[in-house]
Amino acid sequence: MHKGAGGSKQAAADRLDAAMRQALLPADARARLGAWAAGDGAAFAGAAGSGVHGVDCVPAHWAGIGPWPEVLGSRGSTTAVPVSRAQVREAVGSALDGERWEEALVVPYVWGRGKRPWRGPAVLAGILVHPGTGAALAGAVQALTSEGAVAAYRRLDGAVPGLGPAFFTKFLHFAGLARADAVPGPLPLILDSRVAAALRALAVPVGLAAAVSRAAAVARWTWSTGGWTPHRYRVYLEWMHAAAAQLAAACPAWPAGRPDLLELALFRGV
Repeated sequence: MHKGAGGSKQAAADRLDAAMRQALLPADARARLGAWAAGDGAAFAGAAGSGVHGVDCVPAHWAGIGPWPEVLGSRGSTTAVPVSRAQVREAVGSALDGERWEEALVVPYVWGRGKRPWRGPAVLAGILVHPGTGAALAGAVQALTSEGAVAAYRRLDGAVPGLGPAFFTKFLHFAGLARADAVPGPLPLILDSRVAAALRALAVPVGLAAAVSRAAAVARWTWSTGGWTPHRYRVYLEWMHAAAAQLAAACPAWPAGRPDLLELALFRGV
């Protein structure tokens, strides 16, 4: 569901969601994902998991951003620093232990922007100076460990100007990994425009097969490029965890309990 939902449109979205939940991944998608897990994605599917997936960051692009965590390299350096998901998880966990809420956001935010951050540094600077940022992040972590991922999403949705779901779900994902033993329900996953585009492409044929009226338009609306509501995030988590379980049962190379691997595969366009 996208913000500003109308009743009939939401009813169609509910029908599409139900059809996707029943269909999960079609056979050709399962085959491609299984082949990827056995081939190019084997390093991400192994014992170390998708934690080995790295992104290059250039510290000099983020001059003036503080706090600046050590894992992101020497402040001001023009040399690209590879940062893995495992390193982000460790750095976020350390920051959460010290209640350094803004630092816990800086690491996944910079990691998520990668080598070419465009307007990212200016946006992050505005987020960090906002007086409510620390309290919003702290409240989200508290909600995550007491109520679960969707409650944490709700706490951050619209709470800080400039901090949208594509980046606060990165914060929640790594916070969830760092606090995995304390999180009730499914762990949070990253949801950004690339993952949403993959789900939109999957949703259209499912909607057509289920005779959902204007299936393509409903898919574009539900899996839009941003502005996802807590309800949409709940649908996303439920579908991703179920689809990952389907893959583990159908594909020998796909490890059990790895919806994060599916998120990475969708992000990479598999």
